[in-house]
Amino acid sequence: MEKDVSRGPWIAGLLLVASLGATDSSAGPGGLDGARRLVVTVVGENADGDEVAFGAGVAFAIRGPMVYLATADHVVRQRRGQPATLKVGFREIPERMFPADLVETLAPRLDLAFLRLDLTGSRVPASVLPDPATDGRWTAARDLDRGHPVYPVGHPQGSNWFVPSQPARLHEVGAIEIGFEFPCGTGHSGGALFDDAWRLIGLIIKKSNDFVCTALDFQAVEAELRKRRYPLDLEHEAAVRDVSSRLGPSQGTGPRITTQPFSNRAGSAIPDLANRSAAAVRDALSGLAGVELVAGGKAAYRLGGTVTSYRVDRREFEGYGVKTVTDTYHLVVELELQDLETSSLLLSKALTAKAKAIYSNNSAPAQPADRSAQLLEKLTSEAARELEHALGR
Repeated sequence: MEKDVSRGPWIAGLLLVASLGATDSSAGPGGLDGARRLVVTVVGENADGDEVAFGAGVAFAIRGPMVYLATADHVVRQRRGQPATLKVGFREIPERMFPADLVETLAPRLDLAFLRLDLTGSRVPASVLPDPATDGRWTAARDLDRGHPVYPVGHPQGSNWFVPSQPARLHEVGAIEIGFEFPCGTGHSGGALFDDAWRLIGLIIKKSNDFVCTALDFQAVEAELRKRRYPLDLEHEAAVRDVSSRLGPSQGTGPRITTQPFSNRAGSAIPDLANRSAAAVRDALSGLAGVELVAGGKAAYRLGGTVTSYRVDRREFEGYGVKTVTDTYHLVVELELQDLETSSLLLSKALTAKAKAIYSNNSAPAQPADRSAQLLEKLTSEAARELEHALGR
């Protein structure tokens, strides 16, 4: 019999710190820290203030004071009825809970619901909120093999933001669900399932038996978000490099592409930013299965680019006993991929890479540090996704 993994009675304020053990906190765009920030607590109370629901959720977008979350539908609509009040807690300030609205539920077709928080007037600094644009990426679970290491993140039995010291293992990937071998606990529902590079692959929805839990494939969640025109800041990181490594080297049957030098209109002081951006995009091309980088006379396609913007926004906050400085980095590169035979453009798009550095207790440098290497790594991932789509790979 299938069991949900939402939580029963919960002792408010009980926080147990998970042992991180063998997990690699440096892997992935936001690493383990970013992955945990994306996950929130979700609590439901009835009209009398009694807790009737408990679980997790995943932040997928922020628009001004609005924070958008996905969770399992059964977390916010228990058998005892829909909670009168929903509240959400964040990793960096777990002692505070914020009211949330249930915007939409997709049950019974999918065990999925979308929540929204309005933090207007809350005086909460952006540095303590999840930032989906910089804290994580998502990828398709179908590109991972059976037995691949994965990490569920949730709040089992009140152990908030628990990460197992040893990975779970991917069991199977279905059309819209992912099975993984792990003894999920009550409180995992609505939490996140990450691969070993801390890329989001699923939303935990149930405990199928004592050995296997089930997550809703995030690719299915992303499709529903797009269909309903919700904002989505979590970027897709195509697993094309993993695929190409399994396919082996190119046999010369794919598209032949030549690249032009990139120009720089950003006026940035970062040295050689145009050439480094071009190299990052070439890395993306070389990771696509079958693509050949060739000299101009042998090419069927030509790729060029322009660095149009590089900036750093610095924000300072002091309150709630903390003082923080947040530097947010933005790199914008416009790419154009042209079919040389027809002179048509296959791709003309501005790609944006973001990174963030947070400092506390007067540890911030007088001037923002150079984070161009991190931005260029993210540019490679974004370019790979767009070029893969444009070339129909």
